[in-house]
Amino acid sequence: MPKLRRAMAWFIDFALVVAVASALAVLTFHRISLLVTDVPELATRSGFDLLSSRGDVLGSSEHLGLSLWNKAVLYVEEAFGLLVLVVFLYQWACLALLGRTVGKGLLGLRVDPAGAAPSGRARR
Repeated sequence: MPKLRRAMAWFIDFALVVAVASALAVLTFHRISLLVTDVPELATRSGFDLLSSRGDVLGSSEHLGLSLWNKAVLYVEEAFGLLVLVVFLYQWACLALLGRTVGKGLLGLRVDPAGAAPSGRARR
């Protein structure tokens, strides 16, 4: 039974990570959709690129497309980096400060230092 409780605690913690990842995915999607639907900004940028390109329409449109792509990729990278940081801080803070994560706490499990006497009843 202890292995089942540990697995359930892991699934609870994993569900919290999936919830954070989902929230970051929604936020990133909205950032990218605002990037490509901001028509006045796109028109201004593409107009400036066309004027400064000396008539190279293909080159200026390629530059605009690449800049939009690079910003979208940057938004995804930022979200992924933030997810890694949040998961690390969640695990570290919970285990260092409380000795348990939310999943372990809900199932009554605790992480004790190696060699420490178990709390509660003595083992048999």
